Order: sequence, then structure tokens, then C-alpha cells
Amino acid sequence: MRKMFMVVIWAVVLAATAFALPFPFPNGPFAGKYNNYEGFFSPGTTIGTADNGNQLSATATLAPGDVNIGVFTVSTIYPYFGLPSAATFSSAGGTQGYITGVFIDTLAVVSGSEIASSSGSLDLYYNTTSDITASGVTIANSILSAEQGTLVAEYNFVPGVTLTPTSGPPLYVLSGTLPSGSGLSSAAGYLDVVNNSDPWAKSLDGNAIPNPTTLSDTPSLPPPVGADLEEQSNFSLNTSSSIPWTITSYDPFQGTTIVPEPGTLVLIGIGLVGFAGLGRKRFFQGK
Repeated sequence: MRKMFMVVIWAVVLAATAFALPFPFPNGPFAGKYNNYEGFFSPGTTIGTADNGNQLSATATLAPGDVNIGVFTVSTIYPYFGLPSAATFSSAGGTQGYITGVFIDTLAVVSGSEIASSSGSLDLYYNTTSDITASGVTIANSILSAEQGTLVAEYNFVPGVTLTPTSGPPLYVLSGTLPSGSGLSSAAGYLDVVNNSDPWAKSLDGNAIPNPTTLSDTPSLPPPVGADLEEQSNFSLNTSSSIPWTITSYDPFQGTTIVPEPGTLVLIGIGLVGFAGLGRKRFFQGK
């Protein structure tokens, strides 16, 4: 999972240069969009065991204990007070590399079309060669494609949403409504960096989103400090027979980065060399 160093002399040259993150998150508040594919799976399914065989159908009746798993690719990142047209990162053409990830959460409540999860986690990866593969592959291979590159941040979903906009305390980590037919549904959740020993993850551990106390599944922007990312989903049922996932979406997120100290910039510079020799890695096996 750690980065591989190829040529020591390269590290010396690169470390002497001013470096930003491997992907250019703006310093301070940022926002962005990601494309997402996900599905619901039978209880006990993990990211390491997810495949087409244990994915529940789009018409299945869900129950507490069912597992939500998905893959995503970040399409744009821009300053929070900026516009998407002024993006500091874009996945278009792959010239800035690719930011991908996998996530998992477990349902705690199912009430009609409303659902809420009690726990979950998300891993963020960066690579310079390829995006996720969602078409013409199995779910397992789609997950493998999302786990390419370097693991740059590990998040846990944290409590901060209610089951509905008006009921109950914010006990859940994700909350929303299920899609049906051709309609759109929505959900929201909050994430917190859980391992900031890596320079990239440390910079993303901004704790700029307050510990929510009254937020619903449709929180306002900006939200009412503790979490590092806020995620809001707008999703629909997948209609493409070539994509194995049952749900697709195009979702916004927001967070805040910490400006690295000079010494951290040097470490980041050295670490960037590792991208030249990256191999495929797996994470969350058996989790």
C-alpha cells in the first residue's frame, strides 16, 4: 500500500521543488462532483466479497443489515466559493490523473422508501493511468479498477443526519430515500479522515465541517467543525444492461484542506516519485 521509490536522484530533485498535493485540491474550502455506481447487497457482504451474485435486485425489499457498496470517480474539484468552470482538477482526458474510490455502509433503518445507515467507510485513491471501469465487467472487477493507484485517504462516515428532515436526533451516518422507476432520489452523509499519517491524508483532515446536531438528509450549504467532507447524493436506477450496478448518480461534495507546512511539502514531493512505479493494490479485503 505504500509508495515505491524508483530512482533516488529523482526524489532529491523533486523534493527541492515546490509541490502541491498529487491532485490539486484548493487550499481551504473546496467543492466538487463525483460519478458514482452502487448497489445493495445481502448482509455480511464486504468490499472484498462483493460480486453480482450477492447484489440485491433493484426491486428487492431492503432490511436492516443489508449492505450498500459502491465505486466512484471524482470528475471535478474547485474552490468552494468558485464555479465548476474554474475547476482546479478535472478528470477529463486524464491529464491530471484520476481520483477514484470505494465505499461501504450498513443499513440500520428501512422505513418505506426511507433508509438510514449506522456505519460506513470510504477509501480515496489516486492514479495517473486509468479511471474506474463500470461497463462490461463484473462488480468485483469494477471495485478492483476503483482501488488502483495510491491510497491517499481513509474516511469513516460519522453521525450527523436524521431519518427524515424532521424526525429524530442525527444518529445516522447516511440517510436518504430509495429510487424507483425513472425518478430521482437523494441522500446525505458526513465523512471524517481516520488515518492522517500520510501527508495527503493529513492535508485533507481539515475538521472544517461542524459536528452536526440538527442536520437532515438535505443539509444546507454550508453546513452548520468535526467532519472533513459533506456528501450529497442525487441518484437513479441504472438503465444500462452493460453496467452491473443497480444505481448510478452524479453527486456533489465539499470539504476543506489544510495548507501543508514546508516540511510536509518536501515529503509530498518525495512521495510523488512513487507514482511512477505503482502496482495494483487491494484494500478492505475481508472487511
